[in-house]
Amino acid sequence: MKKPAALLLIPALLAFGACQGDTTPAPVAATTAQASQQTATANVNGKTYILSATPTRSLQPGVARQYDIERRDDTTMILVSVTDTNGDATALDAAKITVSAGVVPDAPTEISLKPIQVEGFTNLVGVITAKPPAKLQLRMEIQSGGSRTTQSFTQDVLPR
Repeated sequence: MKKPAALLLIPALLAFGACQGDTTPAPVAATTAQASQQTATANVNGKTYILSATPTRSLQPGVARQYDIERRDDTTMILVSVTDTNGDATALDAAKITVSAGVVPDAPTEISLKPIQVEGFTNLVGVITAKPPAKLQLRMEIQSGGSRTTQSFTQDVLPR
């Protein structure tokens, strides 16, 4: 699936599935922000890395199970999706990916990420606890070969 279509399709599928109750959806490749408010994207050595943060409470139950994440009001899922530059599935390879997050004004600390394969897509998933209302600061650093890049953004965590 090409990246522009994926950016529009996956949040729509998640929203549709939320209207269907607690039915377990077919596996969903998390190649986008999945209902998050903001993302950071980096292109390094022919791969695209997309960092997103999604309140776990807003995840569909099936998606939360798929990523082995508990849906709570005070946690946010940190997701790094890796694709080729066309938006197609690709292997993670030897790139070093570091994600740091923290509640402002505290300095971000490194988040433990676990790799998860969904429909051939490589995703790195972690969580951070932030009691609403809060502002998260997220930073992704990628080192691959001789290339290095850093992307960051902040995101509000609001009460339900």
